[in-house]
Amino acid sequence: MNTPDFPSTRYLFGAGAKQIVEFKQWSREHNVYANVWYSAYPDTSVRNILTDIDIAEKIGKELDEQETLSWLRLL
Repeated sequence: MNTPDFPSTRYLFGAGAKQIVEFKQWSREHNVYANVWYSAYPDTSVRNILTDIDIAEKIGKELDEQETLSWLRLL
């Protein structure tokens, strides 16, 4: 038993956690909501990640002039 009141398990693999419904219920009951959120990487946001994906997907592809200008603005 690793956590008080947590559904019991046997070993990490094989005969480990098999009580999925109980685990989900326990997790919901013990969820702690944070009033603040910390990011170790303040310049990273979902918008930045999506932009990076868009940039990467167009590398090596043939783009017309308008698509090229649009892609360059992402940089």
